[in-house]
Amino acid sequence: MSGERIPLLFAIDPGLDVVGGALFNPRLRDEMTLVGGARAFVRLLSFRTSSRDLVSDRCGAIAEWVARTIDAEGVGTVVLETPARDGGYQERVQRQRTKGSIAAGGEAKLNRALGALAAGAHMGGAKLVEVSSGTYPRSFRGKKARHDVMDRALRAVGKDPLKGNVDSRDAAFLGALYLCSHRGV
Repeated sequence: MSGERIPLLFAIDPGLDVVGGALFNPRLRDEMTLVGGARAFVRLLSFRTSSRDLVSDRCGAIAEWVARTIDAEGVGTVVLETPARDGGYQERVQRQRTKGSIAAGGEAKLNRALGALAAGAHMGGAKLVEVSSGTYPRSFRGKKARHDVMDRALRAVGKDPLKGNVDSRDAAFLGALYLCSHRGV
């Protein structure tokens, strides 16, 4: 049927300050590899909230953004990255806090963002799939490694390396990895 929209996949790297997103057209995937997932990549998305706003307002804005994106882009599936395991995020916060990279309350902020993102997927009528960051192969656990391998996969299919914020680039890796391991999306 011509004119029929192909349901897209919307991969999301969660956050309360910045939500990273990436859209994929699963029908463009021609093989169950990261390169096949990269071939399906459409574009990066990003949404920011202000720390000056109430947390409830920020969560509402995130949920509305996800629902609007689902509707505007014709998204059928939302893939949401979640922490590796209970307590795993808190352990990373404790290790990183000494470096000053995560402020106190990071876990609470992440949990609120996850709730808002799940609500947005529900409001938009998309299927929600949660993927634990602990399922990434060990060689892809660092952000630089994920970004480098995604850029190589994109170059292999004639696309430009990703330019965008770290969160959106993480979402692109999440989406490509999900597509290379799940049929029927």
